[in-house]
Amino acid sequence: MLYLKYHFFRFCNKILVLQYKIRYNKYELYLLLGGDVMFLGKTAQGRVVKTINSVDENGYVYPLNLVQIKGYKNRYAFVMGVTHTVCNFDGRIIAALVPKDPENTDLKTIWIMASRSSRYINQDIYQYIDVKKDFPEYELVCYYESSAGAVVYRSIKGKLRFLLIKNKRSANWGFPKGHLEMGETKYDAARREVLEETGLHIKIHLGYEGISKYTLRNNVDKKVSIFVATTDDLKTTMQEEEIDDYRWLAYDQAMGHLSFENDKKILREAVDFLIKQKLIVNKNTPTAQAIDREIELKEQERKERIAEYRRQKWIEQQNKLRAQRYYEKHKEEIVRQKIIKKRKRNQEKKRLQNAANNNVNAQTKNNESQSNADKKQNATTDKKEN
Repeated sequence: MLYLKYHFFRFCNKILVLQYKIRYNKYELYLLLGGDVMFLGKTAQGRVVKTINSVDENGYVYPLNLVQIKGYKNRYAFVMGVTHTVCNFDGRIIAALVPKDPENTDLKTIWIMASRSSRYINQDIYQYIDVKKDFPEYELVCYYESSAGAVVYRSIKGKLRFLLIKNKRSANWGFPKGHLEMGETKYDAARREVLEETGLHIKIHLGYEGISKYTLRNNVDKKVSIFVATTDDLKTTMQEEEIDDYRWLAYDQAMGHLSFENDKKILREAVDFLIKQKLIVNKNTPTAQAIDREIELKEQERKERIAEYRRQKWIEQQNKLRAQRYYEKHKEEIVRQKIIKKRKRNQEKKRLQNAANNNVNAQTKNNESQSNADKKQNATTDKKEN
């Protein structure tokens, strides 16, 4: 029955690809409609066909046990969490190596399984499977995804403000966040994502971690860790490729902009944490030290702008002096080159004028010849008539 359902969904997806291929690229549409990703989180059984550390005819060393899924002729899966040789495996499909081009029927999805109680994210899988090197035509999609972000706050004109962004892929306001990359901790990922999306360097306050869990449309179970952070940067630079808009809002305004209850809960908890740690006075007021720090940073920025302006003026003056010295040193040659260029322009102008005059003279002669010929023809015609 599962086999028939699988091919039915594949057939429906092909029809929808033809209908919507103008709106989405192939891979985005493939994930949107499900494809083989619809089996993520499902249980499956398999028989081991390649044991761990075995080598195939192409020299590929299997980093994990490879099983053939029961009920499918050419469907295989790597097994995570089993570092010894086994004969059979019963577990859950927790990831899939999906072909980047869904219309390439020569490439089949390779599933990745683990025990039913295990939770692996993309970083864990990358430690065993080098997707870029060994599977360049595939994309890794995990059932469990781990992301990190931050509630970023700072003092603006003596008032407490929180940063919210609106992603281009969503109409909802939220906190800057993103996926963990290989070798990153959650704190590293939060710092990197905030910097990439907003251009802000943040300082994370240890002691609070808000957790947000939800399931995406492509059947992916996502977990997001949200920390609390502040910044000394005064300028916010939006990442135009991914971010549609950003705003620094007061607490009540931020609560009104947030769409999801879980995000509102995280913001409330973050503010309570900041008050308990005496990092802010209340939900609307930063500490006196934060206000003083803001004034200090603005004064520093003003001095830097003045210094940059003076530096640019100095560079401009130096360039003018260099140009003047060069002119004085090579004055005769520069004047000579100007005279030569002027002569060439005059010669070219005269040549074009002569060519135009010749064309006019030639046209006049042609007109006169044509007029004389017409007169002769008319005279001949008159004689014949007489």
